[in-house]
Amino acid sequence: MFYYNGGMLEILEQILDHNLFPAATVILVVAAIMLAYSLATRKNRFEEQLATSKVNSITVGLVEIVGNVSAIKQCEIPLFKRGCVGYSYKIERIKRDSDSHRDSYFTKYTENHIEPFFIEDDTGRVLIDPDGLMADNLPQDYEYLTNYRHTCSYLKEGDKVMVIGRAQQHDGKLTVQRDAQNNIFSLTPYDAVVEDRAMKPFMSRLFLYLLVAAVLTALILFY
Repeated sequence: MFYYNGGMLEILEQILDHNLFPAATVILVVAAIMLAYSLATRKNRFEEQLATSKVNSITVGLVEIVGNVSAIKQCEIPLFKRGCVGYSYKIERIKRDSDSHRDSYFTKYTENHIEPFFIEDDTGRVLIDPDGLMADNLPQDYEYLTNYRHTCSYLKEGDKVMVIGRAQQHDGKLTVQRDAQNNIFSLTPYDAVVEDRAMKPFMSRLFLYLLVAAVLTALILFY
């Protein structure tokens, strides 16, 4: 066994002295699994705590709304020349390994842009201030040119989405924006929300199995 005693240098020295690279790797994997699960389930916890509000019943505070995207102004995705409300665009260089013949991708350029927009349901519409908005599971398109891959994720007019954020009064009108206190402001296509809820019991069990397997492997390597 080894114990943390005051710095990364000491940890590295003990790993080297005791040949604990395999065990250290497993520990890092366990930590990565726990972090990924925590990030993935954080938004789900807010979904469970909040009831979906109709637009005409929104009050100041943390809200969850479901509706269709209504554009105020559209933008255009570079290269793809497609109109949308917002996009994430990435250019990656493709490098093929001469031995394995597998492709690796190295990001060379990224660009993100989103315009303010409305969410509409059958009771009305509310303005979304997109500053700090995190969008998950948006549709993607790919374009391959020479040794580069161009990828875009986009939000378009009419998309049905779920938004979690803070409703706030601005000039007498409600606007949904980032909730700084809870550090959440998310947008997810509603189809993905339904799918995630159906998969949640399975993913929870999978996380538990992976965590137990990783811990057992670490114990075997340590001893």
